[in-house]
Amino acid sequence: MLKRSSVLLVLVSLLFFAACDAAVTVGKYPTPIPTLNAPQRAQMVVQYCVDDTGSYDRAYLHGANKAVAQSIINSVVPNSQGLTVYATAITHNTFDPTNTLPPFVVQPVAAPPALPALTPTPTPGDSDSFHAGSVRDSVNKANSSVVTAYNQQMQSYLDTLHAAQSQTTSDVQRLISWGPSMDTSATSIWGCLGLATQRLQNQPGTKYLIIASDMQNNTCADCDPINLQGVSVHVIYYQSANAVIAKNNQDYWTPIFTQAGATSVRFDDPQTTQDQMSHPDATLFGGSQP
Repeated sequence: MLKRSSVLLVLVSLLFFAACDAAVTVGKYPTPIPTLNAPQRAQMVVQYCVDDTGSYDRAYLHGANKAVAQSIINSVVPNSQGLTVYATAITHNTFDPTNTLPPFVVQPVAAPPALPALTPTPTPGDSDSFHAGSVRDSVNKANSSVVTAYNQQMQSYLDTLHAAQSQTTSDVQRLISWGPSMDTSATSIWGCLGLATQRLQNQPGTKYLIIASDMQNNTCADCDPINLQGVSVHVIYYQSANAVIAKNNQDYWTPIFTQAGATSVRFDDPQTTQDQMSHPDATLFGGSQP
């Protein structure tokens, strides 16, 4: 299911390009730019880990990077409280700071301006047509001033929103092009969980842990107690040799996540992930899953 916030992003884009045409004049009075219904969306914090070891298909690494980048872009929507995404490569020492990119930060976006209530014009068929016409003209002139001021505010708002979307689209190029050197030493999934504990704990808003991996941990270099209280865990591009191994691995990790406090746990194989992200407005975070 597509997310309401993602659908709203498409509507905003359409409004931006149509705004100049929308603020047309009917006769001698302006028409208001369509309003935006934008329920407030809480702040989001995301820890994203992608497997950079020899056991994981590099095509999935790049596919996952693009999916997260797309999700970041689609998080720039009206009336939202901002987003921070930490992107980390899973290696033999995942916890090492050199494995994490500088964070991706989307600033809060204000609520869109509301169209003030307009004064109703006289009902057609008034017995005093001259008086009704005079009142109607006065009302239309007063409403015209209100609409003009609103249109200026909405156009400025859409310009600012579009600039934020463009800036975010530019920033996520460093994630899309990210291809760290493959680590063939070992795979530390636990290091990713440790970083999620460190970065998501005590954070306000909605918290996500996105992992792209085969989930084949084979080192305990980063094994520490974890806390995923209030975190939604989603394993994307989940690679496995066969269905039996996939289920066994999922059965191993799911209790670890839930016992650490995760509110939800989900595993999606590469094809399922690609299908979910096939729509331009799809996202991995910011509401219900796609």
